[in-house]
Amino acid sequence: MNKITFHRIIIGVLILLNFFLVFQLVNKKHHRWGKNHHPKHRLIEQLNFDESQVAEFEQLIEKHRDKVKALDAQMSNTKQAIFEQLREAQPLVQDSLYQQMGNLQIEVEKAHFQHFLAVKALCREDQLAAFEELSQTITKIFSKHRRGRRSRAEKSN
Repeated sequence: MNKITFHRIIIGVLILLNFFLVFQLVNKKHHRWGKNHHPKHRLIEQLNFDESQVAEFEQLIEKHRDKVKALDAQMSNTKQAIFEQLREAQPLVQDSLYQQMGNLQIEVEKAHFQHFLAVKALCREDQLAAFEELSQTITKIFSKHRRGRRSRAEKSN
């Protein structure tokens, strides 16, 4: 096989791969950023919230986001303090910073749990069965959402 034939084969394979990639992007079954993909919209739809419940839910979300953002900022500051210990290497300080980081993560998890208790309190009697069903998959729904949000944030940095 000579160089020209080899190059033609490589170019042909690259063209086929490009067509395959475009085909995959166009024929995606659900668009990642579609309205119903966002966890908030999934919850509203699955719990069949009415307009007043949606309004209250939006307020709960804002309060929850503010609390988690504040805790995330504290965790970021603590991580920075931990990595500053690379220069100083004081074991007692490191241990207390690790403990502080763990406590902040516990607070984040408690905030998530309290948020969903508040969402449950929004539900009417006829919606509680749907909430119980949703609670079985809620960690999967939100772990996928957060993973996607982190990867987009990391890409922008």
